[in-house]
Amino acid sequence: MKSPSNRRAKNSNTTAGYPSIGRGCNLHSVAFRILLAEDNPADAELIAEALDGWTRTVDLVHAANGREALEHLHSAWRPDILLLDLNMPKVDGLDVLEALEDDEELRTIPTIVLTSSASPADVRAAYERHANTFFQKPMQFDGYEKLLALIEKYWADTALRSS
Repeated sequence: MKSPSNRRAKNSNTTAGYPSIGRGCNLHSVAFRILLAEDNPADAELIAEALDGWTRTVDLVHAANGREALEHLHSAWRPDILLLDLNMPKVDGLDVLEALEDDEELRTIPTIVLTSSASPADVRAAYERHANTFFQKPMQFDGYEKLLALIEKYWADTALRSS
């Protein structure tokens, strides 16, 4: 399975200088921008593949750790949502949430924690740092498809439609 960074290299799409993956069919005139902060290449690939089921074009930018995610967030490019793993090297997901909370420009970006942890302490810590949603990563690909369809239905079709 190719990593998302290898797949991005095949595409000519870029956003603010960062490679991205244009995904989905173009039923909407503007791509939905997602920053995926995920250190596991296999999980990142599953998420990228599951986004193929979306009814809109997705501009997906992948950050392999929390530091890269913060670099993307401090660039001119702004995602519509941030999909954030908690357990990452360099800067972990909880530290990313704290940085978002401390930055007036970034704190309004909807942040969906998508992690392998089901620990009540991690759930509590994420919500204390103002994560909007917390999901445990599915074990199978069809679980990713269902979860990302739910995220599209709520965040792309409903919650952010009026913004």
